[in-house]
Amino acid sequence: MNYQEFITKILTPTEDSIYLINSLGKKEQDYWNLSSLWKCYHELGWYHYLFEKDINKAKQCFFLCGNFEILSNKMYCHINNDGNISPYNMKIDRLWHLGEVLLTDNQRLIKRRLTLIYPEREDYIYKTVYIQVIINELIKSFIEGTPEKCDVLFPQMEKGYKAKQFSFEWDIMFFEGLAEKNEDKMQKAIEAIASTKVHQKRQKFDYKTMYGDWENSIMSYYGILYTKLAWILGFELEINSPLVSIAKDLFPVEPLEKYDITYDFLEGLI
Repeated sequence: MNYQEFITKILTPTEDSIYLINSLGKKEQDYWNLSSLWKCYHELGWYHYLFEKDINKAKQCFFLCGNFEILSNKMYCHINNDGNISPYNMKIDRLWHLGEVLLTDNQRLIKRRLTLIYPEREDYIYKTVYIQVIINELIKSFIEGTPEKCDVLFPQMEKGYKAKQFSFEWDIMFFEGLAEKNEDKMQKAIEAIASTKVHQKRQKFDYKTMYGDWENSIMSYYGILYTKLAWILGFELEINSPLVSIAKDLFPVEPLEKYDITYDFLEGLI
């Protein structure tokens, strides 16, 4: 099986996956149901986009994914009675999840999503230093129009990546370019991030065994996230990399006329 067949097999809806969507939506929601619904709609959204070329259906699916995360954060973002941190908290800082929220072009959802927090998040920025948390915070600062936060966040990012097995210097270059409104700098940074050398280190996938997250075989989620952010801020970048350009039809900022909340339990979240 080649990787195109692998992707097709994973994303093509089956009777079981459709049943799962319908049955989970009728249950009392908990973290596991919401996670399963997120996975179903995440894959369905990319199926609509990649195979049916239906951008609107893809955005609708990603819209629901964003709402599932908001509800999950509301239900489970806390410190447990025994004093331990809820293990679900850092899910909101996963870059792939945030990227799909940006791809919806729903401004209310994007703004609401960026307000999500959890008790230990400040420590992950200023003490323990998790790169993905800092990247989320940088994205928030640009969308909210407070890029001056970069002066504080860049040193933290540099401190964090020095302890990793791969560098985030290109990510810093991208955000510097964004702050400077330098499109060439942004484009160079994204194309470096999506290069084979950098991509394979960050998003591992074995094409021989088909082992790894399917997304990593065809997409750079860092590249897609940064390119969409640039478009949202008015910089219409054209990235010379198939790992990024695969999502090119989702980069223009074109909100749907109507987003369907679909499930009663999602009412009133945004």
